[in-house]
Amino acid sequence: MIGIAEKFERKASTRAPALQEVRLKLVGIDVWSTAKMSFVVGISLGLLSIPTTLLFWMILNQLGIFDQLDTLVSGVTTFSGNGTGGTRSMLSFGVVLNFSIIVALLNVVLAIVLGPLVALFYNVSASILGGLFIGLARN
Repeated sequence: MIGIAEKFERKASTRAPALQEVRLKLVGIDVWSTAKMSFVVGISLGLLSIPTTLLFWMILNQLGIFDQLDTLVSGVTTFSGNGTGGTRSMLSFGVVLNFSIIVALLNVVLAIVLGPLVALFYNVSASILGGLFIGLARN
């Protein structure tokens, strides 16, 4: 006859371990893949930044912020003797659109250049220091 303790021991030995852990070591990043990925991310962020900037400009325009800013600047410049103002023309829709496009293009270029550089710097540091350890666990 099998005792209760032996039954529990058999049951415990047949169970899967409660926690499985895997340790991975990241020793290198492919520079060309990073360049392609940073290009896609840069283009996506550039395409998202232009409508976001224009939407933000439209909200500020509807709230009358630019008129209040123009009144404030003209009051300050009239007091100082210049009397020029012109903030409304500096922040017109066309100027903001052009500035937004230029900034988006610069962001795309910077993303394309900096993505592979970061991967290259990581590869050099990983060859010197040994890489990055990543621990994954599954219950």
